[in-house]
Amino acid sequence: MNLLEVKGVTKSFGGKRVLANLELVLRSGKHLLLTGPSGGGKSTLLRIIAGLETPDCGTVALAGECVTDGSKIVVLPHKRGVAMVFQDLGLWPNLNVRGNVFLGLSGLQMPKNDRIKRATPH
Repeated sequence: MNLLEVKGVTKSFGGKRVLANLELVLRSGKHLLLTGPSGGGKSTLLRIIAGLETPDCGTVALAGECVTDGSKIVVLPHKRGVAMVFQDLGLWPNLNVRGNVFLGLSGLQMPKNDRIKRATPH
């Protein structure tokens, strides 16, 4: 099964094309390393996969389900099961580590007590 399929994804910002007709398939059990120069579109691609950004055109499918179709978000970001760790500003400074972890778990459909257990070190 393909975990991720990106087909024909194009994205521009202010007339500058960052991604052009990108095609990518990630199969189950495989790993992917995304590298490139600053401004090369790595973060843009990850944001599109996570649903935080829409492409100008193209599709994104996760586990066979279309989650983005053109510039339309089909599955909301918090329902995709995709996580991102941002390079900068990844934590809320007013929260401790446990609070930041708990915040990340808040989008899951699980009882509050289970989220507290997962956010607490053993």
